[in-house]
Amino acid sequence: MQLRCASMARLGTIVFAYDMLGHGDSTQVTHSIPIAALLQTWNSKCVLDYLLSRSDVDPTRIGITGASGGGTQTFLLTAIDERITASAPVVQVSAHFFGGCGCESGMPIHKSDHHQTSNVEFAALAAPRPQLIVSDGADWTRNTPNIEFPYIQKVYALYDAEPNIENAHFPTEAHDYGYSKRCAVYNFFAHHFKLNWKSIPYTPDGGYDESFVTILPPEELRVFNDEYPRPENALIGDDAVMEALNFQMPSS
Repeated sequence: MQLRCASMARLGTIVFAYDMLGHGDSTQVTHSIPIAALLQTWNSKCVLDYLLSRSDVDPTRIGITGASGGGTQTFLLTAIDERITASAPVVQVSAHFFGGCGCESGMPIHKSDHHQTSNVEFAALAAPRPQLIVSDGADWTRNTPNIEFPYIQKVYALYDAEPNIENAHFPTEAHDYGYSKRCAVYNFFAHHFKLNWKSIPYTPDGGYDESFVTILPPEELRVFNDEYPRPENALIGDDAVMEALNFQMPSS
């Protein structure tokens, strides 16, 4: 995460990284809260609202990327918010796997009495905006070049926007946001946002050299600590947050 954020900043972007529910500083609720998918996506939308409130943010160049559950948030926020101008969901766009967690497939967003869909159709809702789908050979995205990507290409073709959809597939790699996947995403955003890709040093083989990044310990990345504690009036616990939002906890 730190390598990716620092490198994107070096390219000339303003980077905002935020925690998944129940992790890091986002511990007012647990990750298993029944409205995890809704609440996490609402958090993403609030992050976007904040960024666009800043005078130093260009509203015509708003990108989003993440892997796994972050990939889910990438294509969900892009689907519902046209302010996202380019997106790069990593190792998550699959026709048969929805994430296996309430933060990705709850509420339900994929199937109800009135509809049935998949993450492929969610990702296709980005059309005609630029999108890079990153996949690998060791998880549910192993078939992306042959199944998911051709479908999304056809959706983009309806907008005459085929050049805006890309797939970077790494058949010998696994479920992560590793170096080669990061390089593909750097190239994607540098191209579409007209960033200075030469601002990151090169490796001898022509890749990106991320060794300039100083990795900070977790305690330095915390928002809340002894000096800046969480506000005393913060809602704590799934029940308290659900009640404040007028949701009912399901009976056991």
